[in-house]
Amino acid sequence: MIRRLRNAVLLIYIVVAAYGVALWPGSRYEAFAAVNERFFSHRPVALSSSRILAENRLALLEKASSTREKKKAPVVARKDVVPDAVKRNYIRLRWARIGSSKLDSDHKLSVVTVKKTYPTIRMRMVRTMTEDSATSVKKMQAVKKKPKLIRTEPSRDRKIKKFRTVWRPWFGNLLQRFNWGGQVYDVYSTPISGDEYETTNIAGFGLRAGAGTFIVEPWIALIDGNVNLTSSRSDSESYDSSTMGLASFLRLTVFPQSRFPFGLFYGLGTNKTEYGSYTVSNNTSTYGFTQQYSPEGGAHYSLRYDKRFTDTIGSGEEERGNQQENLNNEQENVDLSISKRLGKHDLSFQATSNSSVTTGITAETEQARVTLDHDYTPWAGFTFDNSANFFRDKNISGSGALKGDEVISGFTRDVFQLTSYSYLNPASAPWRANFGARYLLHVNKIESSFKGDSLGGASTESSTTNLNAGFNYDFGRNLRGNASVNANRSVSVSRISNSIDQNVGLSYGSDTMSLFGMDYSWQYGTNLFNLVSDYESSFSIRTNLGHDLTKSYDLFKESNLTFSLSQGYYVDHRSAGSAIGTSVSSNSAFTNSDDRLTHSGSIAFNTRGMNTRSSFRLTGTDTRERGVVFREGGAVYQAVNFFAVFDMLIGKYQVLTGSFNIRNTTNNVNKEKSITRAVSSGGSASYRHGKAFGVRGLRFTSRMNVAEDYKFIPTFGNGNRQSTLEWNNELTFKIGRLETAAMFRMYRTNGTDRNLLLFRVMRTFGM
Repeated sequence: MIRRLRNAVLLIYIVVAAYGVALWPGSRYEAFAAVNERFFSHRPVALSSSRILAENRLALLEKASSTREKKKAPVVARKDVVPDAVKRNYIRLRWARIGSSKLDSDHKLSVVTVKKTYPTIRMRMVRTMTEDSATSVKKMQAVKKKPKLIRTEPSRDRKIKKFRTVWRPWFGNLLQRFNWGGQVYDVYSTPISGDEYETTNIAGFGLRAGAGTFIVEPWIALIDGNVNLTSSRSDSESYDSSTMGLASFLRLTVFPQSRFPFGLFYGLGTNKTEYGSYTVSNNTSTYGFTQQYSPEGGAHYSLRYDKRFTDTIGSGEEERGNQQENLNNEQENVDLSISKRLGKHDLSFQATSNSSVTTGITAETEQARVTLDHDYTPWAGFTFDNSANFFRDKNISGSGALKGDEVISGFTRDVFQLTSYSYLNPASAPWRANFGARYLLHVNKIESSFKGDSLGGASTESSTTNLNAGFNYDFGRNLRGNASVNANRSVSVSRISNSIDQNVGLSYGSDTMSLFGMDYSWQYGTNLFNLVSDYESSFSIRTNLGHDLTKSYDLFKESNLTFSLSQGYYVDHRSAGSAIGTSVSSNSAFTNSDDRLTHSGSIAFNTRGMNTRSSFRLTGTDTRERGVVFREGGAVYQAVNFFAVFDMLIGKYQVLTGSFNIRNTTNNVNKEKSITRAVSSGGSASYRHGKAFGVRGLRFTSRMNVAEDYKFIPTFGNGNRQSTLEWNNELTFKIGRLETAAMFRMYRTNGTDRNLLLFRVMRTFGM
């Protein structure tokens, strides 16, 4: 360890000396001579990887020099004489910088490429040979023809390799994933009209920093964290306030790429707000862990636990009567999830628990939820789904704690539900069937106490049981039939009710056919509905008949006009009466027939161009009812609706979009004895210019929203009108990370104007 530290210090010293030599060429060799005499008077026992590489390159240089000398290659001579030891160490230092092949011209060195016996190996070498250096190389070859590296301590080499593979990549990856940044801003707003706004200036800044890396190897552990600092100050005519917050978060993930990753996280935060002489401080801390496990076979297990502490301290005299307020809140969350597949069975289990306890005032909440699902698919076309759910919601609150006579009240609600559904849908069969059962239980409890003594409580319980079955059959492509039955039983504190209903229906939809050059289709449907309960018995026949007519015209390229007309007739004939058990009492029976005739039509125009897209649609509906029970006559409902939307690109930098909608409705009930008219309209439009006034970085945005509702009842002789207009115009100029903006906001509600002028300056920085 001491030698390794010493070698590191030597390397730093050499780099500094080399930098100094590069600045003063005149004293280059003198400086290296001093370094050589001080630190290279002996050969180190253990060499690092860069030193080993340098020694290998020096050996290749000596071998190449001896080969050239045998071939009587000319030797480049130098006028100045440099000691051989200085030259060797200088070459060793230059070659230790891997990848650097460009040398200073002051050295008068030539770069040559030496090819060894193996053709795949190529090295860049420096040839600095003089008469004296060639002689010294001959002496070295005579003593040791094949220079080898001396490694007397293999364990130390393994430690060096471990240090390089553990700590150096760790710090390097940490620097690569380090990021920081922030922003500084100032917002000034002043009202132009209206009493609700006042002149306000908000200034603040935000700083963030984050980093992440791995420990030993990326597959072993990952660690990341971040720190955020925010500060703002608001000055207005009525009051001043300032806020400062600091938040930090640290997360560690062990074996992130395995089947069982484990994570730990911890966070701290503080926030302080001052309102004049009153100060509120919030301190939070959060910690927890996550554990996941995904074995082979498709199963998955997940567990998460976190706990959060929040301390709120308030102090000051402003509107508090010099009263100090201390609140401590503790939150605990647990989430467990399990899913597993066993052959044709899919099982899933999920449990969550959330609790919150606040001291200083009595407040406690608990929520727990447990869900168990089971899906079974024995063969294709048949599924069987079962589910069990439990939910608990508990709230405890107190009053009078400041006077010492606290009254505590608690409310607990438990919900338990069991459901089971099966679906049978063979692929080639024309029929489908479904069966289901459901049980729901509600339990409510109320308890109260005074100074620890119970004041009593109450409990209520109610349950609902439902059994249902359905069947659908396709007689053909157009004709379909359906049938269903439902049985219900409700149990509460005061009564028990039972009911059963049956429904049988038949529907037909024709294919689209051509009629006078237009597309025509019609539909028919009828349903028989029967209901028998402990308090009512009814039978109804519901029939509907309708037909549609559509025609589309292609006006020009990518533009079309579509007309559509439809008519529908609906009849609901119902007979009902009160019942005891299942026997109908004829004294209270009645017959009702509800008929509705509806006419509707629409015109739609759609167009699309290279830079434009728009759509317009006008629809009208007229519905007339008659024979409504308890009414002398029928009712009329009329509605007209117009909708438009467009999107247009103007030039290269301008975009215009918008939409508009207006709806007019009229309700006439009982032959104009009660008429209600309502008109509602709304629209929005936006205009964006990416290069306003031809200045790059200057953007202009304008948005407008309009809404108006009007309702008039002639019977009462009054009307109600509400209108809203909001118009925002913003001019933004951005140069690099500096952004300035000016905005004019106009807001009008029911004739009252509130206009605001706002200026904003913001500078972002970081990476």
